[in-house]
Amino acid sequence: MSAKPVTIYFQHICAFLGRRFSLLLLSGVGCLLGNHALGHEINSHVIAPGVNHMHELSIAVSCAEPPFYGFDGFEGREWDLVRKALLDAGHKARLYYLDADEGLQALEKGMIDGIWTCCSIPAPQQGSYFSTPLLPRKFVAISLASSNLQINSLEDIAEKKVALHPNLNMALGPEIKLIMSLNPLVQTIPNHELLILLLFDGRIDVLITESDVFEYHLKKVSPNVDKKQPIVFHEIFDVQYPRLVFRDPVLRDEFDNAWRNIQTSQGAASKNTAEVQSSGLVTEQHDAINRH
Repeated sequence: MSAKPVTIYFQHICAFLGRRFSLLLLSGVGCLLGNHALGHEINSHVIAPGVNHMHELSIAVSCAEPPFYGFDGFEGREWDLVRKALLDAGHKARLYYLDADEGLQALEKGMIDGIWTCCSIPAPQQGSYFSTPLLPRKFVAISLASSNLQINSLEDIAEKKVALHPNLNMALGPEIKLIMSLNPLVQTIPNHELLILLLFDGRIDVLITESDVFEYHLKKVSPNVDKKQPIVFHEIFDVQYPRLVFRDPVLRDEFDNAWRNIQTSQGAASKNTAEVQSSGLVTEQHDAINRH
């Protein structure tokens, strides 16, 4: 057997074992929580009589998108603030990447302490406590200024060549469904740089994206692309706010206090949760349910 097949085989084995270890670790934590036998450190909190969460928290992220979160540990603007708020509240955090369904199932089963949600992900009504809103997401429709498009509503893109990244389904689920019903030829392409290329080349009329995500990937597009063309941001979507969802209301309150302190220290205008309509993720409603 040649060296190359052996190397590839070994890489596959390592990748398989790494994923199996991650699943085993999460399952082990879930079993300990389910049996109320989890040994805990100082500053851990009671979730229910006899049930505690670990001092080092396990947080799932369901919407990992630069510049808010970076897979390589860098350029994670929002995650850096979330991690700092948790540390200020006395908690280290271990992050797991899980898709929305897996993350919510793990949260319900007590396998994780919290999940960092996108904007329109529904969370369990019972036993879930929503954090204060995090950093805003400004979703827009972008067109070339030279196309002179007048876009003031979703209906205005019904007959246009439209493309978007499939991750938007997690953040703008209802809006994307409506767009698809109005325009069944919408393209979903899982490559931000390619989407930007299609826009500047005129192969699509409208790109739907988040403004900061667009600016991040615009810097990475090939210099051969004419990025100096004037573009128009059509603000036809409401501003969205992700949140953390916790199983423990005490932990949620600790995080909220630390988050607000960070925002205040940075000179950011504080936002009252009651003032932000975040795709049905309303803290007060869920808390009222859990109090009964």
